[in-house]
Amino acid sequence: MAGQDKISFKLNVRKLKTLGLTESLEVGYRLSPRGIALLDELRSHDVPFTDADANILVDIGDRNVARGVPDLNADDPEITGQVARAFPQYTAQQRTDVVRCLAEYVERTLAANRGTVPPDEDDHNG
Repeated sequence: MAGQDKISFKLNVRKLKTLGLTESLEVGYRLSPRGIALLDELRSHDVPFTDADANILVDIGDRNVARGVPDLNADDPEITGQVARAFPQYTAQQRTDVVRCLAEYVERTLAANRGTVPPDEDDHNG
């Protein structure tokens, strides 16, 4: 969301809030528990990222939530392309881990929003 004018930023934050991905504070916003869980999962795979990278990773996840595809492949080409463009410095293994984690994040977020069970509980680890 970096680089957006204030009105566009606020509209996008409201969309993410509707999806349950951000929480409003008295001043500002923060990631929801699902956004935090995504970053924790990435850390568990030793994927290096800065705070700015974290925002980009969650944004990629959220853009794919908006696609509305409830059962993604662990090597989803749309997510793979987005990650490759945003993080060309990642090794092939890091990129694979990030795409798998993002696909799982999308599936879990859509399932939570729809009151359903994710299609595959943990397919991103193998």
